[in-house]
Amino acid sequence: MYGVRWREDFKPWSGGLVSTGLDVDSLSGKVSPVGFKSRQFTITSPFVSVSHSTEVGNGWTLTPSVGIRSYQHNQLANEVAPHAGVILAHEDSLALRANFSRGVNYPGIDAAVLSHLISALGTSWRSLDAEKMNHKEVGLTWYASPATTLDVAFFDDDVKDRYVFAFPPSVPAPAFLNLGSYGVQGSEVMVQHKISSGWSVFGGWTWLNSSKSDLPYAPRSNISVGTNWRGGPFRVSFDAQNQSRMTVLGQARADGSANTSKVGGFTVANVRVGYALPALGSRGEIFAAVENIFDREYEFRSGYRMPGISAQVGLKTSF
Repeated sequence: MYGVRWREDFKPWSGGLVSTGLDVDSLSGKVSPVGFKSRQFTITSPFVSVSHSTEVGNGWTLTPSVGIRSYQHNQLANEVAPHAGVILAHEDSLALRANFSRGVNYPGIDAAVLSHLISALGTSWRSLDAEKMNHKEVGLTWYASPATTLDVAFFDDDVKDRYVFAFPPSVPAPAFLNLGSYGVQGSEVMVQHKISSGWSVFGGWTWLNSSKSDLPYAPRSNISVGTNWRGGPFRVSFDAQNQSRMTVLGQARADGSANTSKVGGFTVANVRVGYALPALGSRGEIFAAVENIFDREYEFRSGYRMPGISAQVGLKTSF
């Protein structure tokens, strides 16, 4: 696998910004012990975006933006991914936003490899379309005071054309098909508050509602809180996370398959203490950290317990 990236940003007029570039990704592989060598998949994707900021009166600034990325695939159908958004901001007190974007995910060489291993699938993988996700979001950032910031977002993700393979009697003949689709709605709230020059706290909550009950790694609720303190050369941080139960493991590509592996909810907390050492650079320090300080049992995969209470010490340098 290799990739090439190029990007250029420039301001052709007052308040305007243009970004353009080109990405090239190429992937191939070999399967042992059968000795199958997959053909090379190459995706060439040029992109361009334009934004413009203008004052609209009474301290308000309007910034619309629009862009598009084109995907040129050497084996599968080409796709385009547009995006657009707008921000309406009032000086340093409030920013309202709305945006739309599309994500594109092409089948990997796994489709060609599986077709080689299961010859009945033939060359049906060549007719696959890319999976697509349309993301819509509205939100606001409120600077309630110089010390307090509140951010709220509501979003909707619509995924379609997930590729699967199916066998009779659900289809006339074994084949790869674009059948899968699902949606996810959610919201996020984040609050940050600076108590003093050296002490700040934060808290956040994410809520997800999926139309697919066994969608992996999509917990209904996730809450995180934390605090940071700095006094002289000392830096102390604490964070904790509470997450509800969720389905895990990747969704199988076989049509009609269901995820049955689940893990329970959990709460974990961590703490870190650092001591600045200017001799090691502007960010140099010696530190000690303790993770899962209450030694809770939790998993991201059923049967594979994450580490209990654990500690580490180290040095951090910067140049």
